[in-house]
Amino acid sequence: MPGGLTAIQHRNSLLLIGTCAFANNGAGNGAITALAVQFVADDGTRWTFLPYKLLDDAERFTDSAGHQVIAIDKAPAFSSIVLPGKQTARHTIGFLADEFEDLAPHKFHVKLLRWSDGEPKPREQQLSTLDINVAVVSGLQTQSINGLPFEEQRQRMKELK
Repeated sequence: MPGGLTAIQHRNSLLLIGTCAFANNGAGNGAITALAVQFVADDGTRWTFLPYKLLDDAERFTDSAGHQVIAIDKAPAFSSIVLPGKQTARHTIGFLADEFEDLAPHKFHVKLLRWSDGEPKPREQQLSTLDINVAVVSGLQTQSINGLPFEEQRQRMKELK
């Protein structure tokens, strides 16, 4: 999820939208059969998000308040991603909270986990840090937050100044 995350309250839960990049370096076809995004804080708080909808072709529009809206309910459900050999793919996925506590400030270690055919355990695709601070919590309680950057991205931007 190179560009960070977008967070939206959806049906009394939290929906994360991330664009994920995948690569198959082998010669034959491969498949990603399952994904999860896991947030783990130093205090033991753990949030787990599972893929809900594939949003690549979902209808997008601007509402009367000027907010970008994605027609999530009309998007297809997530299913396995097949990758031909020596190919890459990018997909925008809506992840819905499966294990989620009350929205409160935390600094999370975020892992994108993926399962492929025949693998009993997940592989960590990416490890990043995300600061869900008071301002983020407040913003999520009233609206969606677009482009929530990972701490590693913020640090790189600071180095450029």
